[in-house]
Amino acid sequence: MELPQLTAPMGWLLADLLVGAIIYLTYPFIPVAYRLSVRNIRWILVPYLALLQGGISPRLMGLTGINWLTSFGLGLGLVVTVAGFLVLVRSTTDFTAPEALTPTAGAQDSTRSLSGPAQRQLTLAPLFFAGAEEFHWSFLRGALWESQYGIANLLDQPAYWAIWLAALLAVPAVFRFHTTTLSRLFKLILLLLTTILFIYTQNFWLCWMLHSLVLLLLIP
Repeated sequence: MELPQLTAPMGWLLADLLVGAIIYLTYPFIPVAYRLSVRNIRWILVPYLALLQGGISPRLMGLTGINWLTSFGLGLGLVVTVAGFLVLVRSTTDFTAPEALTPTAGAQDSTRSLSGPAQRQLTLAPLFFAGAEEFHWSFLRGALWESQYGIANLLDQPAYWAIWLAALLAVPAVFRFHTTTLSRLFKLILLLLTTILFIYTQNFWLCWMLHSLVLLLLIP
């Protein structure tokens, strides 16, 4: 079998992995005050540039060309089921996600006295964090999926395997950015849920909705 050529999406994927490796190695040395910004830049920068340069298909990332009938069938059903389960957990226990699953814990401690617009802005912050991380996960899925078009007969179900391989590539960041066993477990479960949702719907927007709901329902 011939070696695959370095296609545009594969090139962007390698660039993203290089950026990720640099941040992974240097993250302990980054001042805490800047880690939130570094995370979000890491999630957004390369995928945005890839889209801007036409290096990856927005359809394969789940941004466009969505089958909304399927999404509102299986997809929305899964989102509602997970949300209902989390509401039940929150209403029957005093459980909240450790380390807040998002990097806002430090910011929350210093802004508890805020009210009005500032308080609402803080409350909506997890929506942005969820979108940034989910955007990156969708980039990994789309880049791997599109790259397989240049590799004839490599896999019978390129979309299925690309989506799961993307989940594996996202795991190292979970262990770097989260420090406790429980917080890592929560993020891995969230990654699993959105991966399954994407397999059935190829819909970034629904994955973002699920990601956001989990964070909003679990953080204190």
